[in-house]
Amino acid sequence: MKGTEKKPSKMLVVLKYEFKKMAFNKVFVIITLLGPFLLAAVTILPSYIAMKTMDRSKASLHIGIYSQDDAVRGKAGELIVPLISAKGWISFVSGDETELRAQVLDEKLDGYLSLPENFPSVDAKGNFGWYSKSTTDVSVFGAVKEIVSSVVVSARLSAASVDESLVRTLMAPVEVPVYKVSASAADDGTVTNENDFIGAMITALTFCMLIYMTVLLYGQQIGRSVVAEKSSKIVDILLSSVRSEELLYGKLLGIGLAGLVQYGVWIGFAVLIIGVVGPAVNLQIPVNIGMDKAVYLVLFFIGGYLLYSSLYAACGAASEDDQHMAQLSMPILVFLMMPMLLLQMFIQQPGSPFAVVLSYFPFTSPMVMLIRTLTSDIALWQIALSLLVLALSVAVMVKLAAKIFRVGILMTGKNFTFKEILVWLRS
Repeated sequence: MKGTEKKPSKMLVVLKYEFKKMAFNKVFVIITLLGPFLLAAVTILPSYIAMKTMDRSKASLHIGIYSQDDAVRGKAGELIVPLISAKGWISFVSGDETELRAQVLDEKLDGYLSLPENFPSVDAKGNFGWYSKSTTDVSVFGAVKEIVSSVVVSARLSAASVDESLVRTLMAPVEVPVYKVSASAADDGTVTNENDFIGAMITALTFCMLIYMTVLLYGQQIGRSVVAEKSSKIVDILLSSVRSEELLYGKLLGIGLAGLVQYGVWIGFAVLIIGVVGPAVNLQIPVNIGMDKAVYLVLFFIGGYLLYSSLYAACGAASEDDQHMAQLSMPILVFLMMPMLLLQMFIQQPGSPFAVVLSYFPFTSPMVMLIRTLTSDIALWQIALSLLVLALSVAVMVKLAAKIFRVGILMTGKNFTFKEILVWLRS
């Protein structure tokens, strides 16, 4: 009978409304489709460009070598020019420093090296100089310095009647491969490429940015939505047919569901790129990003989103306008930004006491524990414990937010202080 049909939960109605309002928005669709490319432009592309920019070994550089002394210029052409040419760079010797300076200023030269009069004598020191428009291109300066040092050291060894080849053989560095130890010996891996660190940095930064941007975006969306409904008196109408807790939970779950849909699309993009596009174009993925990492990403997003969104909803209910909400939510941003600011330290030292503590602290664990799982072999119980602490914190925070929401949502005409909000929690 129609009279006995069960009506849908009012919270479910709010959930559907918030989900449709978010998911069927043109901006949401555009960000969902273009999000991976925008994120790559923000994280991967700058890191890749920085890597290529710092590595000048394959660049076409022009270097001048200056000396007033004819004999020194001859030695430079014999000893230094071949070593520079071996790097693929172009160099020449000149006795006209004014012309060299002019070419540097006109950017025809990347720089020029000034040699002392007694070069490459054993007492050649203190009169070398590297001149360029930029003093921060350490890769070029370091390479030139290494070349000059090798020439001078060879001259010193020759003057001391020491067999240079024997010395270099005795002083040859020893290669020490780096091994990543895993719980299973079969999973141990050898890390011999310095780009592995950069790959780990890019991957951790990408995952961190995903959590940071989505949690911040959706949290603020809920806060602004509450402020807008409160200031326009729409909430008075809503609360006439739905309880404040149902309204809060419906908002949290509806917008969170839209976020999960977005994550699903992004993970689908990642699977497509790694599994299909990568092998087709010989794209090397620097870090092993398995399905377990995607699961951790989703779980920590859910926990972080519910934790911070409930806080933003409470701030919105206690605020009269967006400006006041921004002031109340300032402490929230501090915890969200901390892992981003300390990202490099967490990557290099994932097992440090500070990183371990923050990986269990609920306001930082969504990002810090995620970084640790990407950069080291973390025991499953540690990840489970972090998620459990996060889940319990979410339960407590949602309950507290519901108290603030119930009182503050109907109170207008005043910006409330933290002291007044604490009184609401005790009520």
